[in-house]
Amino acid sequence: METLLQDLRYAIRMLFKKPGFTVVVVITLALGIGANTAIFSVVNGVLIQPLPFKEADRLVAVLEANPKFSNEPVGASFPNFTDWKEQNQVFEHLAAFRIQYFTLVGEDEPLRVTGQCVSSAFFTMLGAEPILGRTFLEEEEKPGQRKVVVLSHGFWQRHFGGDPAVLDRTLTLDGSPFTVVGVMPAGFRFLKDADLWTPLDVPAPLQQMRGARFLQVVARLKPGMSLEQARAGMGTLAQQLENEYSQSNSGWGVSLVSLRDKLVGNIRLGLLVLLAAVGFVLLIACANVANLLLTRGATRQKEIAIRVALGAGRRRVIQQLLTESTLLALLGGGLGLLLALWGIDALRALSPSNLPRIEEIRIDGRVLGFTLIVSLFTGLLFGLAPARQATRVDLQETLKEGSGSSVSSRRILRGLLVVSEIALSLILLVGAGLLGRSFLRLLSVDPGFRTENLLTMEISLPQYKYRQANRRTEFFQQLLERAESLPGVRSVALTTILPLSGNESKNSFGIEGRENADANWASLRLISPDYFRTMAIPLRTGRTFETRDAKDPADAVIVNETLARRFWPDEDPVGKRILFGDSGPTIVGVVGNIKHAGLEAEYEPEMYLPFPERSSQLVLVARADSEAIALAGPLRALVHSIDKDQPVENFSTMEEVVWRSVAQPRFLAILLGVFATLALALAAVGVYGVMAFSVAQRTREIGIRMALGAQPGDILRLVLGEGMALAVIGVAAGLLGSFAVTRVMSSLLYRVSATDPITFIVISLLLTGVALGASFIPARRALKVDPMVALRHE
Repeated sequence: METLLQDLRYAIRMLFKKPGFTVVVVITLALGIGANTAIFSVVNGVLIQPLPFKEADRLVAVLEANPKFSNEPVGASFPNFTDWKEQNQVFEHLAAFRIQYFTLVGEDEPLRVTGQCVSSAFFTMLGAEPILGRTFLEEEEKPGQRKVVVLSHGFWQRHFGGDPAVLDRTLTLDGSPFTVVGVMPAGFRFLKDADLWTPLDVPAPLQQMRGARFLQVVARLKPGMSLEQARAGMGTLAQQLENEYSQSNSGWGVSLVSLRDKLVGNIRLGLLVLLAAVGFVLLIACANVANLLLTRGATRQKEIAIRVALGAGRRRVIQQLLTESTLLALLGGGLGLLLALWGIDALRALSPSNLPRIEEIRIDGRVLGFTLIVSLFTGLLFGLAPARQATRVDLQETLKEGSGSSVSSRRILRGLLVVSEIALSLILLVGAGLLGRSFLRLLSVDPGFRTENLLTMEISLPQYKYRQANRRTEFFQQLLERAESLPGVRSVALTTILPLSGNESKNSFGIEGRENADANWASLRLISPDYFRTMAIPLRTGRTFETRDAKDPADAVIVNETLARRFWPDEDPVGKRILFGDSGPTIVGVVGNIKHAGLEAEYEPEMYLPFPERSSQLVLVARADSEAIALAGPLRALVHSIDKDQPVENFSTMEEVVWRSVAQPRFLAILLGVFATLALALAAVGVYGVMAFSVAQRTREIGIRMALGAQPGDILRLVLGEGMALAVIGVAAGLLGSFAVTRVMSSLLYRVSATDPITFIVISLLLTGVALGASFIPARRALKVDPMVALRHE
């Protein structure tokens, strides 16, 4: 311990003795360690931290799956959920829930609140206890019972000021009184933020419809039950239900996914790529610092030789030098932690809104431990090679006044470090270039409609007031007619599902005259007649909807090109009849394909029906003459003039909708671009440092060459040639590494090959050019060497 304290004191004195060197090293390391800490905090919060529920590893999402219906599993029907709950042998608890929006009245103005309607086992399954009151009783799910509600902690604070006497108070939701029976603790959320929870209330018709798959189901495995065993058990049960209910369950199985995987989705690979990227940045920073230590070690040769001559063993000297490097790394780690605190805020602001568990991204004990370990490892990584190199001294040569020792081994090591920096930088730059090109390709995709000057507005009519279809029809007809007359409005329309919104609705259908009446599936949109004109979706053949179609909606349907080509590849589908059961509408037109699921998604079969009033939750789209957002105020006032208690939510321009739909690839492309740029800057500094030191070490050689008649061009080629040799070797090594590494990213790319030759060539030329520029400054300095001064240099 005494030796360690002595080494620390000496290390502190040496660092203070060279403050410029210390500051440069600490800042370089802080950038690398800070970036790693910030990204690791995201990985920790999203991927590593256990879910905030009791024994969360036993929680699974239970979905229904049918390859003919969709590539992705979907929700469950209420009858199937009931049978699962009663007949399964693998779950300890099984709970269902669905999102529902309520209109809260009694405030200054009507307020739309987000609720989750949950079955009674929901809170028990999660192991969640309220901080006030209780959760739901099983009998409260039955019709005719008193309506109750459990509040989120945030909603309780915002609307009741955290009053502990909130229990038994009444909230008016959708015109019905709900009694507050409990308040959940701060931070409790499930999948999405919710203001409140109510017992699951399934309308009577849906209680018997096995084809209506609208519920999300979560279960807790029995103790000792593995996921594979549970899949086998539920597969057997699904087969039994298919045999018993062949008309609705034919082809439908059960898919079990761990709740963590369900939450994380496809962001896992992107976050791991970012973590690898910041690891590369740290390695480049370490190589830079190692080169600085090698340079400094050259100036400390005499000091080290004296210590060795006085009896210090090589191991003892290495220990002292590693103490200095570790202290530098810890200082860099401390500053990096401060940078990470700022970086986390920036990451939250930059991250896509659908990034799961974003509220759990923070600096905690695991992140602090990671930073400490990375700092210590970094200190050893960049300090060991220079320390070993520094102790390889020739005592007689070094102790001679004015003598210098051979630097060939140091030059080789410096060259290897620069080559590694260039190689790692090229891998990062290629990855960033591929993601950048992919993102630009994504943005260039034609969504199938015009996004400019298009405003969207969500409207959710409360069931208590608009339960009857004629009342909904009256409200929406007034809205459309009066909105059309607003100044600056070109056209307006209604739809149940907005393109690129992330929502989806699929239905089975048959084709008249063909077998397998319900074997086909298509996305279904309910729209008003002017929808295609407002969205500027082109009509390919036939006609669009007319007013008479909305009055008799069972008689007309419009399909998209994908559906038409898939089911009528060699004939005109106009006039053909689509069946929903035993009857159905006639196809009156075919419209162009549009992107609904995402710009990167393939086109899917879609059909449009002309009666949006069937739904109480619609999106109004308004095409403006100029700036669309200017219509927000007039449209809000218009809605309130029709119904003063009707809340209006989520005004967005269509450009904003599109921008949000590409938030995840944008997040990855920007961050990888930032880290690649940082790596490029560090590599350029590394090349410059090595070449500057090389010129300083070869001053006498350069002077002799000039004295013997070497021209400026010869000296320039000498120095630039050395720099270019390092660059070419580094680029070659980086290209080999890139071909291997970028294949991992292939699933993150859109219409760009993981070995895209343009990206590889451009990045290689860019990095070579940067290395050339970094070498040119020392080369110019070499031209200014005075031969007479150089010849007197020892």
